[in-house]
Amino acid sequence: MLIVAAPAERSLSAAEKAAITHVLEEKLVDPASAQFRLGPIRPASEHYSGLINANNRMGGYNGFEPFMVRFKPDHTIEIALIAGDGKGPGGVPEAQMSGTCRQMIRETCVQNSCKTDLKKSM
Repeated sequence: MLIVAAPAERSLSAAEKAAITHVLEEKLVDPASAQFRLGPIRPASEHYSGLINANNRMGGYNGFEPFMVRFKPDHTIEIALIAGDGKGPGGVPEAQMSGTCRQMIRETCVQNSCKTDLKKSM
């Protein structure tokens, strides 16, 4: 029997954190209000997920929502999505993001870095 160990999770580097926060803040109504919960990353994964909370158009926080980014081979970010429901910070307008897409981001988040925080926020 061959047993292959999965690569261990590691902390995000300062450059990775900066890239993630920068690309997500560009999608927000009030970037300065952004709060992040960033967990470890799986080295073999091209996707990373965490939680973000920011002021909405009314000026209030709606609670932490999952986000997902996809890294290119050169470790820059190719795609960044926030699973907003139209009421939160929402990186993609509600009309452009299907419920399936939001659910996929939530499931990726649960499988990856924000397991316990996401369960608390749902």
